[in-house]
Amino acid sequence: MNYRNLAYKKTNHAPTLCIAKKTLSAFFFSQGECYAIFCFLFLIPEIFAQTLSFGEKQEFYAVSKQALTDTAINHTTSDYQFVVGKSHKPVTSRINHPYFQNNEWVNGSLVFLGSTYKADGLKYNIEHDRLIYFQHDDKLTTNFISLDHNFIREFRILNSTFRYYSELKNKLGSKQKQGYYQVAYDGNFKILLRWEKSLSVNNASEKVVYDTLKRMYLLKNNKLIAVKNTLSLINQLKDKKSEIKTFLHHNKHKFNRLDESKASAILDFYENLPEK
Repeated sequence: MNYRNLAYKKTNHAPTLCIAKKTLSAFFFSQGECYAIFCFLFLIPEIFAQTLSFGEKQEFYAVSKQALTDTAINHTTSDYQFVVGKSHKPVTSRINHPYFQNNEWVNGSLVFLGSTYKADGLKYNIEHDRLIYFQHDDKLTTNFISLDHNFIREFRILNSTFRYYSELKNKLGSKQKQGYYQVAYDGNFKILLRWEKSLSVNNASEKVVYDTLKRMYLLKNNKLIAVKNTLSLINQLKDKKSEIKTFLHHNKHKFNRLDESKASAILDFYENLPEK
């Protein structure tokens, strides 16, 4: 697989684009490397032009060119290892689609084998529970890759973090559905959202449409607990129940309505209360 025309950078590097975007190949180097290569290829030969024979100059440029190529390959193959997966056929409709929030390629980041990479050209396919990556190559062809969840354990797009959970169990010990969960609150306890999209036939229009379902959970002591309303969340935090009720009253929260923002505020308040 050719990685030379990727537009993504590893976060622990500070690369600079050294070749114009309109060329068939785009390579990323640090500023120091760019300056060194420039000197090596252009300045030094001029300095020693009077002392080098024609054959020595030819050999010098050949070695320089190979060094440049090797450096580019080392950067691209080491920085873009996360392209592991299978082909994805994208849905083009802007309204009726299986993706998270909207059908646009967006900037984001992902965690691959413990390393974090910045990337643009990402979508989360809720229906198939896969992160999709828009890849270019140096022949100006494009690929849509459904990234392998075994390697992509976490990603962030559209100000939302998703994490792959594979060993979730409920309070009775029954195994729960594995896959990507949106992490709405990431403390000692967590608020997780499980998104699902599936195709169905609209009775009124008789068209096939995507139905969206979102479920909220509390992850407490490695147990996944369904949260349907404010009271069900408070009942899982009984040791500070009265303080939470006072907090809700003072902040004029409606008691029955619960979304991830309110649930996160409750957990943040709970976890910052002093121990009894």
